[in-house]
Amino acid sequence: MQSYDILFMFAFLPVYMGLFAITPAKHRALVMTLGNAVTAVFCGLRCAAVYTLCTAVCYFSGIAIYNMRNNEQRTAMRKALAAGNFCLAAAALVICSPRGVDVSAFTPFKAAVFSVLPLNMISYIADVFRGDCEAQTNAAQLAAYLGFFPSAGYGPVYRYKMVRSCFAEPRPDASKLALGIRYYIMGLAAYTVVAVRLSELHAELLATSAEQLSGGAAWMGTLVFYAGFGTSVIASLFMGHGLAVMQGIRSGHCFRRKFMQPVTERRLKEFNIPLCRWLKDYVTMPLRRAGFDKYAALSVSILLGALWYGFTPGWLAAGALLAAAVTVQGRLTKHHTPAEPFVIIGSAAAKLITFAAVSCAAVWEFISGKAGFALFRTAGADDGFFYTFFGEAVIPTLIGLVIAGSLLHSLVNRMNLRLFKLVLPLAELVFLAIAAAYMVR
Repeated sequence: MQSYDILFMFAFLPVYMGLFAITPAKHRALVMTLGNAVTAVFCGLRCAAVYTLCTAVCYFSGIAIYNMRNNEQRTAMRKALAAGNFCLAAAALVICSPRGVDVSAFTPFKAAVFSVLPLNMISYIADVFRGDCEAQTNAAQLAAYLGFFPSAGYGPVYRYKMVRSCFAEPRPDASKLALGIRYYIMGLAAYTVVAVRLSELHAELLATSAEQLSGGAAWMGTLVFYAGFGTSVIASLFMGHGLAVMQGIRSGHCFRRKFMQPVTERRLKEFNIPLCRWLKDYVTMPLRRAGFDKYAALSVSILLGALWYGFTPGWLAAGALLAAAVTVQGRLTKHHTPAEPFVIIGSAAAKLITFAAVSCAAVWEFISGKAGFALFRTAGADDGFFYTFFGEAVIPTLIGLVIAGSLLHSLVNRMNLRLFKLVLPLAELVFLAIAAAYMVR
């Protein structure tokens, strides 16, 4: 059960929000934990067992780390406990996440919740270890945060110290509910109508024999992959953020875009703001405090972020390309004020670099499917396949590029907000109807 299917939207969510509304604020963490447990069980009993294990280990470790904070003789023990939890989180991410290692023995443990749960574990243990907050003695509140079901998939990722008070006594109201529903419907429509179609087209291309593929079809496939990936991330952020806001959980912006963005580093931050904040807090800044150069620490953060999207050589290459681009651009412009030509050229370069990086992941999938050489063909055995594929892919790809890019956000910001708010309720109903129709299909 995912946040974009019929069962979730028309069965689970209404019952869950009804229970959430009638439960006193101080006990709502129990309802959240119940929601997490239901989604985990739908992924399989083994997934639910891993979620339970990670939560229990994190709960007792956090209390022990906090209680030993003033005992210098226990410093090594505190560090060992923190390191052990980080290793458990890494193992859960690599083994249990759908984007982790692709080994058949681990398939029964795969679940979308494990894409974010390990990051939440690291956030909680790191915040307690550093003294940014106290250990959580309420098991329900910690379990609610660790496996928070709206964040399944691509997030948003929440830093514990920023949202712990929200999980203690969530207090939604009518305005938050309306705003959350709006975000959720927008994300749901983008995912079911565009992202799913692009995913189907990409799967169709990978299933096609190498002899039928021409260079044009293969390169069109990389564009489909890029648009599909970007749309999936944006849609997941919208849905997750909306579902969290509906419950009174809010930790700042998840999406804020600038169309003419000449700095590659900032373009990366704008793509997934919660993940970039998490990486800065728990990777970049600790490395800087340990003596790493700014761009060396940033490069490690970018590499880990890319591997979070996909634990493959393709995503590793994508991270390396982005890290190199950010480092080179940062050092070249360090002592110069950006001029107008730089803004135009830099914006085009930043867009091209991010496309090239994501294309590395797409190319790796072609290579894994033994069709990598098709990228260099000028023609294929059946050029009719290219024209058919192009005709099916061009419209959803263009829509996906608009959603995943910064153009839509910039246009909305320039619109008459009063008129926009008047037509928004009608647009929401239309989006909901379209999304429901596509889900039924």
